[in-house]
Amino acid sequence: MVFNLTVFNPMKTPTNSFAVRQEQGFEVYVLNTKEVEVAVVPELGAKIISLKDLWTGREWMWHPPGGLKLFRNRPGDDFSQSPLVGADECLPTITPCSWQGRELPDHGEVWNVPWKVDSEALENGILKTSVRLEIFTV
Repeated sequence: MVFNLTVFNPMKTPTNSFAVRQEQGFEVYVLNTKEVEVAVVPELGAKIISLKDLWTGREWMWHPPGGLKLFRNRPGDDFSQSPLVGADECLPTITPCSWQGRELPDHGEVWNVPWKVDSEALENGILKTSVRLEIFTV
């Protein structure tokens, strides 16, 4: 099963934009309007690492003292050993469990795998990502 997620749609205008930057060895997709900016790392499970109010400067995503530290986890890793910043996708479950004879990991199976970016959508100012579920198939 493929899971699609459209993270943000700023509708390209002169005041809305997107960019891709490198941060700690990862591509970070940054989309913004004049009011808000969102930064997503598809390679790290489409992790949202920043959601900033551009009028007030307030950062809504938690970052640890000492700053943001990004690194890659692997399937089966304990979620508590992840970067623990921003927002992660917890699909299909948030706690480890068994379902129809399948063992589903803590925080699901997509928070620690790379997501694909739809380049055609990105050209239109839409960050659309997708990931294939390997354990939880319907």
